Amino acid sequence: MKHEPSKREIALTKFFLHTPAKTIYRSFADSIPLQGNENVLDFGSGYGTVAKWVAPKLTSGQLTCADISSIWQAECRNHLAKYKNITYFNDDIYHLDPSEQFDIIYAHFVLHDLPYPELKKVIPHLIKLLKIGGKLYIREPVSDRNKFHTICKLLLQQKLQVLQTNQHLIPLMGTSFDIHYQKRALNHFNAPHTPPKSGQTGPG
Repeated sequence: MKHEPSKREIALTKFFLHTPAKTIYRSFADSIPLQGNENVLDFGSGYGTVAKWVAPKLTSGQLTCADISSIWQAECRNHLAKYKNITYFNDDIYHLDPSEQFDIIYAHFVLHDLPYPELKKVIPHLIKLLKIGGKLYIREPVSDRNKFHTICKLLLQQKLQVLQTNQHLIPLMGTSFDIHYQKRALNHFNAPHTPPKSGQTGPG
């Protein structure tokens, strides 16, 4: 489902990046351990609020900023023009070649905006784009608990190993969870995992 941002939404996003609120995005980027040579996908990159902190760490790697919004992609290109290790994908994520395998995929406050039917298609496709042993990092709000638990259940169905869950109270955004997953081989045992509840912090 395509969504184009309003001028107000764009202006507010740019404003936040010039206030202490920018630590919201930087802290998420810093939670992703990078060696510097990875192939990384930013799903729903928007203005590049997280990519801004990820790109400099990929000294010999590559970052793909994917967003279906043409407006956000144009804004992101301008915002991150100085980084030469970024490619841009402005299309439906299903059109991204599954032979393109990523070491890391992350999504920051993206999945909860997708309608339920779309989630059921998007999540399996994202996992197809992830290498065996690759990692997925998401941050999602729990304001809509039904949506949050649906996201967690759909990810669990992909036989991912949960590495870590952390709860945060983010100004203006409310309570959110960071969840780190790893894609394992199909024959690898994956212990059952239930979606975290509000007030619960996982290992790490």
